[in-house]
Amino acid sequence: MPQRISRPVLEGLLALAAVALQASHETFSYDAGFMYVDPVGIPSVLACLLLGFRASMRVLLATVAAIVLLDPSGVIGALLKLAATLPVVLALQRPSAAATAGFVALGAFLLSGGTNWLARLLGSGWSMAVGLAAVAAPILAAGVTWWQRPPTTDIFGSWRLPLAIALAILARGCLMVFADLYFAVPVFFGQTLLEAVAGTPAHVVMGWNGVQAVVDVLGAGLLAMAWRRHGLDTRYTSLHEHEHQGSPGG
Repeated sequence: MPQRISRPVLEGLLALAAVALQASHETFSYDAGFMYVDPVGIPSVLACLLLGFRASMRVLLATVAAIVLLDPSGVIGALLKLAATLPVVLALQRPSAAATAGFVALGAFLLSGGTNWLARLLGSGWSMAVGLAAVAAPILAAGVTWWQRPPTTDIFGSWRLPLAIALAILARGCLMVFADLYFAVPVFFGQTLLEAVAGTPAHVVMGWNGVQAVVDVLGAGLLAMAWRRHGLDTRYTSLHEHEHQGSPGG
């Protein structure tokens, strides 16, 4: 007989898991110099796969609050975690070939010297604005998605899965090049714009953010598939149907 768990309970457990992972952050993380690779984002991505977009946002907000309260990076670290995790969740929610192609082009530009060229062209002030825009863009996109109440896309067993993974890696990597090098590194480490760009090349930022995106998607995906495989799928399906009917708790 399939086991059942209510939506609020599961969402609360995922939020607690996110807070617990953040509280024990140093135990389960790898220091890449300008960021940590860790499993803290997995509960938010898992919430998206099991419960839908709105539940994912609430779990992610619990993660952000934990970073503000528990992590030395404080508000800046919380903003970056939010801006970096949102592209992954949005990619799983709405995998798009057009968006993927756009980020492929942007990534090629940044990796071929565009990051340094743009920094010199814009100067410190405008580059900081671009970095802040890269933080704001996924937050605004998430706000629009929340308002639209989209049905959850089942990415398993279809062409959507590789597309969603590619988009998650590319979108997170490109946006974090701007957010990290033009905003976070200069502010948090007290470096000039040119020092930040020279000290942490774009391919390093994109590479480690790509690794983190894979950790988030792979970890959450394996847990979601295990959830379905072990007979916990009946209640999960009805939750999706409930969300499609316009539940305010989506």
